[in-house]
Amino acid sequence: MTGERVATDPALGRLQGFLDAFARLNDKTDHSYSFEYHRLPQAATATDAVKAVFGADLKSLEVTPLIDWPQAARRVLRKWLFEFQCVRDDHLVDKYEAFLLSDEVGRVELLDDVLKMLIAVGHPTAVWQLNVETKRWYEGAWDDIVFETANGTYLLHLGVSD
Repeated sequence: MTGERVATDPALGRLQGFLDAFARLNDKTDHSYSFEYHRLPQAATATDAVKAVFGADLKSLEVTPLIDWPQAARRVLRKWLFEFQCVRDDHLVDKYEAFLLSDEVGRVELLDDVLKMLIAVGHPTAVWQLNVETKRWYEGAWDDIVFETANGTYLLHLGVSD
């Protein structure tokens, strides 16, 4: 995603600060993570808002409604936030399993906190999973979810690139 991220809403700033910290925690020496939650331009529909962000670079867009959005968001956040623990790649090792995030209970509590932060920005009234294909490079791998709320439409972008 391009553009300047300015969080004038304290709840949005808090969520974005958290996502920024976890993106840095997951960074490797040869690739970096981008975790973002930002407001999309105002448009008639959420799909139109996404199209406006990508503009002429958008090759295809598939939008799938998420009925059980908390579970879907939790699954995507779990996948990305804890990459630093993924043993298939370079990872951080907690030899004595002393850190809270080494424990499933700690990870669940953290995901609960993230969902609360997300809701504090605006309680979602509709949520969609995006499958985005662009004409140019977007990211190496990513997940995008759009949240429509009473006070705006937001994009949760979780991705990695080298």
